[in-house]
Amino acid sequence: MRRLLPLLAAAGLLVGTAWAAQPEDDLQDLRRKIDSLKQELQANEATRHDAADALKSSEQAISEANRAVAQLNRQQQLSQAELARISLDISKTRQNLEANRERLQALIRARHRNGQHEALRLLLNRQDPNKLARDLRYYRYIAEAQHKLSGELSAQLDKLNALAEVIRQKHDDLARIAAERKAARDKLRMEQAEKQQVLSKISTEIGQQRKEISKLQRDEKRLTQLVEKINRMIRERELKEAREREKQARAQKLAEAREAARQAKEAKAGKKPGDTPPKAEPVIKRNEALPDSSADGRRFAELKGRLHLPARGEVSGKFGTPRSEGTNWKGVFIRTAGGQPVKAVASGRVVFADWLRGFGNMLIVDHGGGYLSLYGAAESLVKQVGDTVKAGEDVATSGNSGGSEQTGIYFEIRHMGKPLDPLAWAK
Repeated sequence: MRRLLPLLAAAGLLVGTAWAAQPEDDLQDLRRKIDSLKQELQANEATRHDAADALKSSEQAISEANRAVAQLNRQQQLSQAELARISLDISKTRQNLEANRERLQALIRARHRNGQHEALRLLLNRQDPNKLARDLRYYRYIAEAQHKLSGELSAQLDKLNALAEVIRQKHDDLARIAAERKAARDKLRMEQAEKQQVLSKISTEIGQQRKEISKLQRDEKRLTQLVEKINRMIRERELKEAREREKQARAQKLAEAREAARQAKEAKAGKKPGDTPPKAEPVIKRNEALPDSSADGRRFAELKGRLHLPARGEVSGKFGTPRSEGTNWKGVFIRTAGGQPVKAVASGRVVFADWLRGFGNMLIVDHGGGYLSLYGAAESLVKQVGDTVKAGEDVATSGNSGGSEQTGIYFEIRHMGKPLDPLAWAK
């Protein structure tokens, strides 16, 4: 029908409203379909918000599982150190035990050489009393030494047995810790798989509906243009040329006025017509530098222009620019792989560390003077409320919690509650 319209118009056959009726009916049907699909999309968006809320427990569990794995690693290191110390004690005890055995064997051989009844034989032979007393005292010393060494040997054996029991207990503890660590990691993988399934399903449905709405809106626009064109041809055919001339005249006047205003502005600024305007300042597109300890001990207000962004990656969302949800960015989004370290940009104290709708796992650091830094969409929160952090210290890991379509970290700076452009503070 579109190909026939120009021919029909040229032949003067487009009269009345008969030709406009069918496209207008089609347009009404199309608009009703778009309205219905928009309602379904709104319901699906609400479902996604509900699903994001449902992900709260899952993403918190992932954060806790990571923290548990780190804690188990520390416990295993401590157990291994204790095990090494006990092994050293056992080695020393065995050396002492072997020395005592050698001394006892020497004593037994000496007594065997002199005979078990040497003291009685000396007494019956009526030798010199002084010599006899010295010999008896010598054998008494030998007997006492033998008894003492036997006691030390027994104590050494008891100690060795006790140490053996301790080391067996340490081995059991290490086995238990290893099993707990495996269970924690298995749980982490399961939580991550469930999360990806939920997000993938909902995002796919919403994406398909948005594409369908976009296609229908383009169809609506084309059909609207067709209806307007038909009605305009019917009602204003005889005025078309006059309107075109007026339109051209207005366009010419507007162009002349704009050119005159531009030349006046350039003349006022001291520039000649045709001068090249200055280039805009470059903006950060990718961040590679990370915060370090150089910002420690300094007032946050003094750090403007000296801060480093909290993670390496591409800066995709910029402060003040429109977001797809109809709002503007109040911070920046740094795209990077999941599980990457996120650093504190300056020293301070953690005042919030929890899951927040729309932001996922969120951590907020108070830097004093009314300044706050916010880290959202994290996979894991390394710090907890009340923890003191230093500049450059790990506070979280990157992720896509809270229903974020990208993986990375969302970062804001606020002063007395007012959002500030983080790139204006970045070095």
